[in-house]
Amino acid sequence: MAALPFIGLGVFIVWESRNLKYYSEFGPGAGFLPFWVGAVLTLLSLTWLGQVTFRPVADMPEVFLPGRAGTFRVLSIVMALVVCALLLDRLGFSLTMFAFLAFLLFSLGRQNLVVTIVIAVAGGFGVCFVFERWLGVFLPKSSIAFLRSLGL
Repeated sequence: MAALPFIGLGVFIVWESRNLKYYSEFGPGAGFLPFWVGAVLTLLSLTWLGQVTFRPVADMPEVFLPGRAGTFRVLSIVMALVVCALLLDRLGFSLTMFAFLAFLLFSLGRQNLVVTIVIAVAGGFGVCFVFERWLGVFLPKSSIAFLRSLGL
């Protein structure tokens, strides 16, 4: 039954998008995106409702909550996100994302060290390069003068 609010939200978005211009002389108008987002949300929610309504109910496992290792993994991810948010202005996007990805992949993943470092470098420095050079979107830089002088 959780699909019903999403169906209602999708229908509401489609209904309200009628007040916006669907297409303008330059291309898609302000109502184009809301219309299609609402339509897709409604369609996917209807599909979800059909799946949960007509599929046989599976038995719940006896142990629903994660064990000690699972709890540690969840808490470490949450703590890493909190530390990431706190360090973003201080260290800048590149270093923060590098450290965040390296920590998660090293502590929670099953990759070797080389794969972890390559993914962390690509996710931290590569994403920053793509956004700034190709897309023209500048990501946060470090507030530490030494790191800022290095372009981080």
